[in-house]
Amino acid sequence: MAAAKAGDRRAADLGGGTELVLLGVPPGTFTMGGSESNERRHEVTLTKSFWLGRTVVTNRHWQAIMKNNPSRFKGEDLPVEMVSWTDATEFCGKLNAKGLLPPGWHWALPTEAQWEYACRAGTTGDYAGRLDEIAWYSSSSGSKTHAVGTKKANAWGLDDMHGNVWEWCADWYDKYPGGAATDPTGPNRSSDRVTRGGSWNVVGAYCRPAYRFRYSPVVRLSEIGFRVAAVPAGAGVPGGKAGAIPANAASDKPEGAATKPAEVPKPTITPTPTPASVAELTTMAGGVGSVVKVMQTSIRNGQIKEFTYAQVLEWKAEPDETVDGEVFQAGTVTYKAETIFGVKTIQAKALIKAGKVQRWFWPKSRIEIK
Repeated sequence: MAAAKAGDRRAADLGGGTELVLLGVPPGTFTMGGSESNERRHEVTLTKSFWLGRTVVTNRHWQAIMKNNPSRFKGEDLPVEMVSWTDATEFCGKLNAKGLLPPGWHWALPTEAQWEYACRAGTTGDYAGRLDEIAWYSSSSGSKTHAVGTKKANAWGLDDMHGNVWEWCADWYDKYPGGAATDPTGPNRSSDRVTRGGSWNVVGAYCRPAYRFRYSPVVRLSEIGFRVAAVPAGAGVPGGKAGAIPANAASDKPEGAATKPAEVPKPTITPTPTPASVAELTTMAGGVGSVVKVMQTSIRNGQIKEFTYAQVLEWKAEPDETVDGEVFQAGTVTYKAETIFGVKTIQAKALIKAGKVQRWFWPKSRIEIK
């Protein structure tokens, strides 16, 4: 398999008339990172070319290999989602088993550095083009995924690098190390895996090439998918091992060994929607101790700060409250959440009208259950 140049194209036959198109990504040096505290700018050199999926893996691709369709949004050309990091690496493993690549090459998730380098495609700005032309995000998506390749590609021909679905990367998530790096593969161990690119349900700032997010490797959500890379053996995989990362690589312990639960557990199913009543709030997904997805919004600047998960600890009903002439049923929920300030135990007030949670109040932020 020849070294790749920008503009080169290859196709892998997955069977049944389904092709997975790969585009060449040349070696090079670029400035990785951005302006946020976890995006420290540093020089990265990638010494080997690689091939990257022109699009994220679609439902058609997934069905051809895995023989099922886990996605919330159905449609052959829509991104596959509701797949965990371990699911994505299992897909890579099955591709490797099919012998679609020549000796010395293997399928894997791209590293975080490979992903950002390919997303930027030689650009240095906040985005690799005009956002509305290249991305499906909260202002344009209509709260759903869209067929791949329906927005403008970047300068190297790669589609949907901004928005549509978050994309799993091979790396564990942690702060960048100091100084320049050559062919980085991330830390040896952490609790979460990196996702990049933003999705259909986040604001544009989350779709920047430099923006970093992370999830537990077992989480499955309708906003997370992935794209595959074909890389030289020993490249692009933490630890330098050839082949796809095994599905049990999420843990250093032997398969079946007990694992200490995360301080804030993360669900493996789509989070429950906004509760319709106090009763549903206190009983959904198991009641006290259940996990719900939250979106934190700073009142100070009105911008979304973080999607995270909260574990419900307690619900306490309170007297009705009148706000702007309207009477609301009130209550206080105590929960534990992974915030931008670390894991915190928080009390928030809920105001309920006509069986619907209308508002959440926290002393310094508004919390909306999504």
